[in-house]
Amino acid sequence: MEDYYALLGVSKTAAQDEIKKAYRNMAFKWHPDRNPGDKATEEKFKKINEAYSVLSDPEKRARYDAGGFDPFANSGRSQTSWGGYSNESYDPFREWANYTNTRRYYTYSSDERQEPLGRGDAFAKLAWKFLQICIGLWSLKFSWLLFPIGPILSLSAIVNGFTGASAALKVLFSSKK
Repeated sequence: MEDYYALLGVSKTAAQDEIKKAYRNMAFKWHPDRNPGDKATEEKFKKINEAYSVLSDPEKRARYDAGGFDPFANSGRSQTSWGGYSNESYDPFREWANYTNTRRYYTYSSDERQEPLGRGDAFAKLAWKFLQICIGLWSLKFSWLLFPIGPILSLSAIVNGFTGASAALKVLFSSKK
């Protein structure tokens, strides 16, 4: 059995964030698109994906640490009669497709992935929304030039500006920081 911790370059006590960061660095370095035509690179990339799929799942990681882990159990891969493995539902790029960017996006929805808006960010958002309201009001003067769509765009900018500004003001006046 291969040492997945050594493959990703982390210690056995590494936190999930460390494992994820190490995986992204290794996957970026060994990705087949960065090294086209190199079979060794493809194999290394597959091993890195396999190691991350085990170490990122707490249940699989516990079984791996205990020593009784089968990497292909319940993964959608099955052993064929010739000894290889078929990839019926296994997709090594699933992590890349599900990757959420590390930049911060602020919304006022109930989505748990969004970070709460801080005071400094609320001031910046308030300034931007005020500017948006001013631009919408200014463009309303000339909206008759693009009659069917001009007024709609101007009014939507104004409404969006007011709703965003009110949400930013709510954060500013309710924040205890």
